Amino acid sequence: GLLSSEPSFLLLGNNTARYSDPEFIRFKMAKKSRLLLTSGGGAPVLDGTAGNHSVFAGAFIDALAENSGILAAPDLFLRVRDRVAAAAARFEFEQRPELKTIKAAGHEVGDFFFVPK
Repeated sequence: GLLSSEPSFLLLGNNTARYSDPEFIRFKMAKKSRLLLTSGGGAPVLDGTAGNHSVFAGAFIDALAENSGILAAPDLFLRVRDRVAAAAARFEFEQRPELKTIKAAGHEVGDFFFVPK
């Protein structure tokens, strides 16, 4: 999480429905994307509590495995964030993943899109 001095990615609520609009996807794909999805910013995080994976890695893998369409980075982030927060709470721990731009890397409001094979 220390690769960015930027504040967390701005999401306008949890509604990312615009990411299903083909025109919006074309716009985003034409721009550079320099984003990072962190397990917890600069704070300590849980490790090894989800079987062979950290809470974050387990949530990330599950979110990708359950995806059946075009999944943009903000949608993936919301799914991972909520799972990580819930899993960490079971251990009476607070963990907050972050989605940020990488500082000085030339981010142009592009995005990453995950599509199942």
